[in-house]
Amino acid sequence: MTLEKAATPDKAVILVDTSVWIDRLRGIRGRAFNGAERLAKGIAGHASITEPIIMELLCGAGPVELDRVRNLIDSLNVLSIEPSVDFADAAAIFRATRANGRQARKVNDCLIAAVALRHDAVLWHKDSDFEAIAAVTKLKTVDLR
Repeated sequence: MTLEKAATPDKAVILVDTSVWIDRLRGIRGRAFNGAERLAKGIAGHASITEPIIMELLCGAGPVELDRVRNLIDSLNVLSIEPSVDFADAAAIFRATRANGRQARKVNDCLIAAVALRHDAVLWHKDSDFEAIAAVTKLKTVDLR
């Protein structure tokens, strides 16, 4: 799916990966920055995150950026992990990518994908792991690389 065909505000849940938020927070112009700006303005849909993305954003923030990162996190809808479902689904996703010959590099990405799948969310990203996951699941993605 392309950014231009991405969901409208009244239709979709959009789960935005850390890889996209980093470009916006750092002011790196490009497709990811533009997509994040569209979400921030409510043009493209409702932006969501999940706990692994929150953790990654907080881990990567320096002292100067921490308040800005916290404000961003506070402004977004959180799709919470359901441990009884999502951890097992993430492990199954990881095994499926490995069996397909395109093993996901990060298990956090499998967990993020499991949450997106459970919520039928479109996952916006700049990470090849999600395309490998989409090849073996019904994950809907917008690749902003």
